[in-house]
Amino acid sequence: MDTAERRFEHTEAVGGAVLLVTTVAALVWANSPWRASYGRLFDDGVRHMVNDWLMALFFFVVGLEIKREVVVGELRRWRVAALPAIAAMGGMVVPAALYAVVAGRGPGAAGWAIPMATDIAFALGVVAVLGRRVPASLRLFLLTLAVVDDIGAVVVIAVFFAGGIHPSVVAVALGLLVPAGRRPWAQRATTLLHPVTGFVVVPVFALANAGVAISRDTFAAPGAGRVAAAVVVGLVIGKVAGIVGASWLAVRSGLCLLPPGITWVQVAGIGSVAGIGFTVSLFVTELAFSGHSLEQAAKLGILIGSVLAGGVGAIVLRRG
Repeated sequence: MDTAERRFEHTEAVGGAVLLVTTVAALVWANSPWRASYGRLFDDGVRHMVNDWLMALFFFVVGLEIKREVVVGELRRWRVAALPAIAAMGGMVVPAALYAVVAGRGPGAAGWAIPMATDIAFALGVVAVLGRRVPASLRLFLLTLAVVDDIGAVVVIAVFFAGGIHPSVVAVALGLLVPAGRRPWAQRATTLLHPVTGFVVVPVFALANAGVAISRDTFAAPGAGRVAAAVVVGLVIGKVAGIVGASWLAVRSGLCLLPPGITWVQVAGIGSVAGIGFTVSLFVTELAFSGHSLEQAAKLGILIGSVLAGGVGAIVLRRG
């Protein structure tokens, strides 16, 4: 990895720790005797501002990252990027399909894209905790996979949920327009803005959206239990099955080679860690179920599924 990639990975890993703290704080606050103050602070108006406009900065940085990877990063080298790119596509299609099967028809079907996304901050945070047990080539595999995953998430949001010109789509487009050639403006802008999104924007988003009040009412709406289960299955089973399955087919067919020093057990571990689908999954939930009674069940499914996927992935990588 070059210096820019190491700086990016470090920011994401530390940002993952900050994100974890704010997520726990939101959950505790929303289920404490002071839950009413949480609801008053993060009412619909404030959440709309955070989710649409503050998160636009996050998606602008996503656009910058994609542009840099395509022009001067790993995605410009097909032989290096092919396997994680194919793995990422499998890791999007299979979770969406499993969600559709478990959730069935009805209002819950609208959330099919929720388990498709990987939260790179949390995922790299888990990898950082494991230290030298995860080789550099495997971290690069995860990083490239996550960037392709971001591209897929942006396409899904733009095509299926934008409902017009959504600020997130505009922000990504602006990020892609920043030059990344001889004068690496995209890299400079990323270096400047990435810490802001990692340490401020995304934690504030988590604080505003992760406060799920856990009670019987969470599953009171028809189909709420199936939606939560569908999200969990998509993240915990779908991600690892899609990533490992697509990778195996790519290698088996001769299209790609497994990087030296990486085992299939480690690919499975990374696939499981990629099931941590927090930030973008919550964002898609807002788009799919905004104001709907299924929203809280879907968010609870994201929290449960992400914890399970991250835990299983950490155990596999530690032993593998």
